[in-house]
Amino acid sequence: MIRKTSATLLLYLLLIVLSLVVLFPFFWMVTTSLKSGVDMFASPPVWIPNPPTLENYASVLFGGDSPPRLGLPACRIASAESCSSSLLQYACFPQSHW
Repeated sequence: MIRKTSATLLLYLLLIVLSLVVLFPFFWMVTTSLKSGVDMFASPPVWIPNPPTLENYASVLFGGDSPPRLGLPACRIASAESCSSSLLQYACFPQSHW
């Protein structure tokens, strides 16, 4: 009984560690997108931006002083691709045989 409990505990501990390893890049991506330009390249790294800013999203979606942005057209293309893929799957599903 104790051996089974310790094996289960070890398994859960391993799964938690692996989950943290998998989720860390997503955490880093979101926090970096909310940082100012100075905080992005700070050493040591700033883990949680203070204050968080949405100016990076605004510059990508609506342009800025840099060359023309592809934010909105890229969102439109991704949306059209998702819809067409869903419709194609819906159309082909009845022909599939289980």
